[in-house]
This record gives sequence, structure tokens and C-alpha cells, in this order.
Amino acid sequence: RWPILRTAPPVSPSARHRSFTFNDHLFVVSLDRESGRLQVFHVADPSAAWDPAFDATLPEELPPPPLEGGEGSGDDGEVAAPMAITRSAKLFFFYSQDRVPHVLA
Repeated sequence: RWPILRTAPPVSPSARHRSFTFNDHLFVVSLDRESGRLQVFHVADPSAAWDPAFDATLPEELPPPPLEGGEGSGDDGEVAAPMAITRSAKLFFFYSQDRVPHVLA
């Protein structure tokens, strides 16, 4: 029998949480639409602290795409694409046949 999950780190009351497992590890995704804060926490076991694995602030609207050869382009002229989601995005979690989690926004 597993003990009760440790208390989550302080988050806004408007934050919504989703969870998924990968390689027998629990991950919790927190999205606060008011502040735009997207966080992913790794929970090693139910009594462990929630370790931040990823943290980003999402924009209200997507910026225009960068021009080719502009800032953020690599040696081959490819432009590094930012995470193209806004704070109003809906996140859908699913598992492929090989049990790898995926997220669609």
C-alpha cells in the first residue's frame, strides 16, 4: 500500500494539473492559464518532494515566426522553433503502443 502523496508545491488556485507515467515514474503537469506558467514536476515516489523538471511562461498570443537567417538560426539556416503554444492551449496526453507518453496541444 502506497502512502498519501506528499503535499504539492505552492501553486496558484487557478492552476490545473494532469499526470502521466513514464518508466515507472510519475510526472505532474501544472498549467496556470492566468499567469501562463507551465510546470512539469517529477514525483519519484508518493512520499517524495515534487522536483521541478521543466518551467516556462507561456505567452497570451504566439509571436510572428522569425525570418529565415535571422536570430535563432543555426549553421544550416534552420530557425530554432520556440514552443508554439499559448496559455489558452488544451493539452491532451496519450500513450502510443510502446507505452511512451505524448502530449498534443
